[in-house]
Amino acid sequence: MPMRILFLTHAPETPSTRYRILPYLPCLERDGSVVERVDIPAGLLARWRLFRRAAAFDLVILQKRLLSPWQLRILRRHAKVLIYDFDDPMPYAREGNSVVLSSIRVKRFRAVLGASDAVIANHPGMADL
Repeated sequence: MPMRILFLTHAPETPSTRYRILPYLPCLERDGSVVERVDIPAGLLARWRLFRRAAAFDLVILQKRLLSPWQLRILRRHAKVLIYDFDDPMPYAREGNSVVLSSIRVKRFRAVLGASDAVIANHPGMADL
């Protein structure tokens, strides 16, 4: 039985999706996996429906999103295996021309790391976040 993988990403033209996700989809499909990549929708109802669909997949890869606590709980409840992929220092936010540590983003980042079965980071330095 082929492995079913759901990628929850930003739009395909986003650099992180274009370089970190899209090149691997044909390889996974060639090796027999059934792959679906979905832009995470903006609407809450659409997100709720999408996260419930995670139960139909063997593996869910969440790319870079820091979900609200209730959204993360729904996704975690339905995902058999959840992997978090990020390539930016996620706990930081832009405020005007500066980058600052955001307490909300820190809390969400720690929550998604704790809820994930595995984490993929851009480089070893990201593991220190």
